[in-house]
Amino acid sequence: MEGQEKPLFKPLGEGLGFHPYADGLPYATTSKVSQALPKSAARASVPPQFQQKQNVRPAGDWRAQLQKQATPDLSQKNTQAVVDHFVQLESREAEFGWAYLFRRCVAGVIDFFMAAVAANLLTRSLSDGIADPGVLFIHALIWIFTIWALLLAQDFVFKTSIGKWLLGLRLKGSRIRILGRSLAMIPSFGFVGVGLVWMLFHGKRRAWHDDVTGLQPTRSSS
Repeated sequence: MEGQEKPLFKPLGEGLGFHPYADGLPYATTSKVSQALPKSAARASVPPQFQQKQNVRPAGDWRAQLQKQATPDLSQKNTQAVVDHFVQLESREAEFGWAYLFRRCVAGVIDFFMAAVAANLLTRSLSDGIADPGVLFIHALIWIFTIWALLLAQDFVFKTSIGKWLLGLRLKGSRIRILGRSLAMIPSFGFVGVGLVWMLFHGKRRAWHDDVTGLQPTRSSS
């Protein structure tokens, strides 16, 4: 009607196609709102983090995928590789353990004793009837050099010595490295034998002359 005033308040159901309180609830259900609004508008009204994504895998799929990623590969090949690794570590510890140190010490005592006997025979023949301290000092140097030369000769020619051979040890390296190892023995023995005591603390039971050249006696069968 002309002249009729427009209502002050707009009806709640105008434009929706339903009354929001038709179900007797103080709110409108989501299903009614989504049916009344266009799909694009209904989807845009929902925050992105709560929108239902398309082509989402079922819960069981991603859980199985995560479980597969978290489960280590225990195939026979990988298991054998792990076992071989620990076997190598164990054999390495056994190879350079206290038993190895004992074998080296016994071999060293045998070699030193036999070389010292030969050096004594040589220097005694030179120092018979001589009491001069200077001459005796020179003879002592000759005695030490003779022992060193005999040990070097055995290692250089045969890559082992009598003591090492009896204990099943051998130097596995070039003769140039064996010569360098023998030269490195001089400071190793010279510092009051500290270079030899170093074997007690080294992981592979190496003396100074072993560590410098990277060459040490090992078992003949290894």
